[in-house]
Parts: sequence; C-alpha cells; structure tokens
Amino acid sequence: MRFGNAIKRILFVVTTFVVAFCFVACGLFKPQETQKPEKVTVALSKTSEEMTVGGTFTLTATVSNGAAVEWISGDDEIATVSDDGEVTAVAAGDVKIVASCGTAMASCAVTVKEKPTVEPPTPEVPDKPTVTVSISKKNVSIEEGGSVTLTATASDGSAVDWRSGNAAIATVRGGVVTAVAAGKTNIIAFVDSAYAMCAVTVTEKAVDPIEPTPDIKVPAGYSLVWHDEFDGNALDTSKWNYQTGTKDNYYGNQGPDYWGNSELQYYTDSGNVFVRDGSLEIIAKKERRGDRDYTSGRIVTRDKASWTFGYMEAKMKLPKGNGMWPAFWMLPQPNSHASSNNDYGGWAANGEIDIMEAKGRLQNKVDTTLHFGGYWPQNTYRSHETTLSSDIDEWHTYAVEWTAEYIEWIVDGKSAFKLTNDSWYTVASNEPSAPFDKPFYILFNFAVGGTYDPAGTQAFLEANNFTSAAMYVDYVRVFQKSEKSVSDGSLRAVASAVAPQAAILKREETGNR
Repeated sequence: MRFGNAIKRILFVVTTFVVAFCFVACGLFKPQETQKPEKVTVALSKTSEEMTVGGTFTLTATVSNGAAVEWISGDDEIATVSDDGEVTAVAAGDVKIVASCGTAMASCAVTVKEKPTVEPPTPEVPDKPTVTVSISKKNVSIEEGGSVTLTATASDGSAVDWRSGNAAIATVRGGVVTAVAAGKTNIIAFVDSAYAMCAVTVTEKAVDPIEPTPDIKVPAGYSLVWHDEFDGNALDTSKWNYQTGTKDNYYGNQGPDYWGNSELQYYTDSGNVFVRDGSLEIIAKKERRGDRDYTSGRIVTRDKASWTFGYMEAKMKLPKGNGMWPAFWMLPQPNSHASSNNDYGGWAANGEIDIMEAKGRLQNKVDTTLHFGGYWPQNTYRSHETTLSSDIDEWHTYAVEWTAEYIEWIVDGKSAFKLTNDSWYTVASNEPSAPFDKPFYILFNFAVGGTYDPAGTQAFLEANNFTSAAMYVDYVRVFQKSEKSVSDGSLRAVASAVAPQAAILKREETGNR
C-alpha cells in the first residue's frame, strides 16, 4: 500500500509537469502585448514653390487619419497662408509654409521674388532734324516789381513760346519777365519738346527808411519802415483792408466758419471801425448781423504791407469784461490770390505770431503766443502769460522783435518772453528759422466769445447784458534793421529788464483767427 501511494505521487508530479509544458509551448501563459497606435503622417501637394510678389497658389494637405491640419507661415511679411491653404506672396524672400496635425507636420519651401519690371516698348520715332533752343541769360535777379527782357531763338527758326514755372513769383510775356514776389522760379523758352531755361531770383523790394518824428522812439540798430499814427479821421485804406463776415474769404478761398474758434461776432466794414481823436477805435456791439448777435471789426495789412523780420510795436488800450478778446498779431502773406497759403502751405505749418491777445475776464494779464508745427489739427504752440503793471484798459505798449534766430515779446519796454529757433519747427521745411522766415502781415481785431476763453464766454452769455465795448490803438510801427545795426540784433536799450518767464501755458484752438 505504501509503495502504491508512492507510485501515485510520482505519476501526479510527472503529469503536472507535462501539462504545464504544453500550456507554455502553446502560448496559453504568454503575457498579453500592448497594441501600438497607428502613426499619423501629413503629406503636401507641393514641397517647394517659386512665386512673385502679389501671386497666390493653393497647397493641399493629406493626413493619414483624415484629421484637419493647421496652416502656419514662417514669416507673414514674406508670405501668408489662409485656413484653406491659399498662399499669398507679400515681399521678396524665403519662407516655409507648414501644415501640422498634432506632432505630425509637413512643409513647403516657398521663394518669393520681386515682380519683374516690364519695360514698355520703345515707339518708333520718325527721323526729323533735331531742334535746339538758346536763351540770352541763364540766371537773372530782379527786385519785386521790376522786369527784365529775355530773348530766345530756335535753331530751325521756329517761333519760341514762353512759360513761367511759378507765376506767383514771376510772370513772362513775349520774353519780358516781371517780378511779382520774392522767391525763385524758372522762365522757360520752348519749341515742341526742345527748351532753354533761365533761373530767376526775385528779391524783396528795398524799403526806404522813414524819417521819424521826435516822438517816435526808434530801437537801437533799427530804422522806421512803416507806421500808422491814426491821426486822420478815417481808416487809411492804402495801408489796411477790412475783413468782413464770419470767415476768411481770400479771393474765394474760404476759411473755417466763425474764424475757426466758434466766435460770436460778425465783422463789418462800417460802423465798427473808426479813426478819431488820434486813435484807431474798434467797437464790438450787441447788434444782429447775419446769424450772429454781435458785430465788431477786423483790419489787416495783407496784400498792402508785409515784412520778414523786424520790430513791430503798438500802443493799445483794451476792453475788460467776460467774452472780450482783443488781439494784435501776424499771419503769413499768401504767395498769390489762388490760395491763402504761402511756401509752407496752410495753418499752422506756415506759422502765426500773436504779439498780444487778452482775455477780458483777466483784467491785468495778456498772452503772447507762437503757433507752428503741422497742419491743423497737428499744430502746436508755445504761449506765455504776462501780468501788467496796471489793468488792460490803460495804455500799454506791446511789441515783438522777430529775427531769424529768435522771437522776443516786449511789454511796456521790458522783455516778457523769448523763444529761439530751436523752439519751433514746421513739417514743411528743415530750415532752422522756418516757418518764421517769410513775409507776415499785421492784424488788429476785436472778437467776442469763442474758444480762447471758454469760462469768459460762458459767463458773458449767461449775463446777457452786453451792449458795447471798444479797443483802442494809439499807433502801430514797424522797424527793420538798418545798415548800422548791431551784430546780435539785441534791443537791450529798449528792453533792459527781463521779466521772469512763467510756465508755458497750453490752450485748445481749432484754427487760426
């Protein structure tokens, strides 16, 4: 029995081993393998392409699993690509356009070239003799108002035609050149396409100094060249023009409505400007005219007198009260009747010099301002407020010394404010003195209300009790450098004391007045 049991145990062990071997051999106990994901690939319809600027082509992308792709340009400044694969050439260069799907991607190398310049075919020109034109002078200088005669001949004897490069500077008729205004231009003599040219320089007409009366104080180094003492009984229209209405109208060239500053007055040429008792008197009145409830006056020397550099002075008595806006100032003389602009264009790239303007609300203060920079609304300015020794309705003198290097404002014989030419500029020129190196004319006006002093205008309208007010000008004088002028152009004899300069003031304006 014991032996039999032993035999049984041996048979069980052997049997178990054989069965286990069979399972292992058949793979029944083999560990289960992890299934790898399918690899995604992206293929493009093109792997390289050449284009010219402005051209387009479309790439197509095939993804192995059918998923969508994202399109990417390596440099959008060379070529862009849309969501549907359209490539647009922007500028010359090399760039890669990529289609990506997850971590899979494919790229197309794109070379963008400049668009070739197509030369137009040269037309066949029939043979004909070459004509030349000769002119008597290649260069000439003329004073304003003067003239010179040029002659020109064509080699084949043809009649010569004449043309001026700028009729606002010089005109030409039959070879006679007439100088109109200071500047440079060309006079052209031509036959068909053949021509000859003369460079013309027009210089400002020399102004003879005026012998001043003993009561006229002449600044050191200067001579009196123009003045109005207002001693008569009417405005001297050989020196002054009236400006009327609610906007500038220069030979049909319209300025901004209400003088660009929402002013309340209508300017007239009668009933508001008087010369009496030795003074100019400009009166503002409560009086309906046009669509305005007030009338006033504005006079200018435009087209009759203008100056480049000098010492300009006026003795004035100004109105006090809310909404009162008297001014003594200068604007550029236009080049021609075709426009109110000068060589630097329009306001304020062509400049504005405010010698004095006052807010009637501030009874003992005046402003001095320089406008320059760009064309409205890119204009800018520098401004200074001066406190007077007494109220504005008493007599004070207001002056400006204007040179190529600086502009200095002088009040009651004392320097109030000074700017050097590195303080101003114009977008129209790189000249250091520009735009204040061209002729400017003088203006006197008395505005009512407007954006210059909004607080004063609001109080003026709310009070609604205004009847009339006046500004007075005892004299206005213009001095320019004499031959014996001091080298630095200073006026220390006139402006011996320099007042402290207050902080630069800023104000919003929508245009010149």
